[in-house]
Amino acid sequence: MDPALAPGYLAWIAHDGEQAHIGVGGYPGMFDPAQALEEFRTSLSEIIDLRHATWIERRGGRIPVGGVLRNISNRRGLLVGDAAGAVSPLTAGGLDPCMRLSTLAAKVVGEYLQSENAQVLSAYSGGIFRTRFTSRLWMRRALANVRQPALMELGCASLRLPILRQFAWHVFFGRGSFPDINLEMPAHVPVRAD
Repeated sequence: MDPALAPGYLAWIAHDGEQAHIGVGGYPGMFDPAQALEEFRTSLSEIIDLRHATWIERRGGRIPVGGVLRNISNRRGLLVGDAAGAVSPLTAGGLDPCMRLSTLAAKVVGEYLQSENAQVLSAYSGGIFRTRFTSRLWMRRALANVRQPALMELGCASLRLPILRQFAWHVFFGRGSFPDINLEMPAHVPVRAD
């Protein structure tokens, strides 16, 4: 977590034994992703030897990190998991929310395909979930405003204190961190075949 390389988010490296995946993320207006990626790659020499590595590809894209997006469905598809903003790539605390959101998505898709009623899709709305992400959104805003690496280190270290550790656990991993939804779908509307 470096506010210069990844303002408001993080940089990562994941090595699966064959390939190393290296990346940076942050608020788009606060850094140059290509430059930050190169700086991060250069800084990794103490962790992993990349001198003989073959660069396979470079990809980029947006990762929603501010809670579930407001618009996660339309007639062409539904977003689930981290594509919908339900998972926290920062903590990996998201498998449970992803599964619950996927269960809801499956119910909505089943009803939509059976009824062909587009109103059914309104039951799968990010607005339903956003109030549960208030604490995450405040934490994300606080992280975005940290500009000094030493402050970031202090903040992470302070999460080891008992009261703050309980708060972080609740926000990122607790059962209440993602709501269960009792699905109330619009009444089934039969479609007339002409």
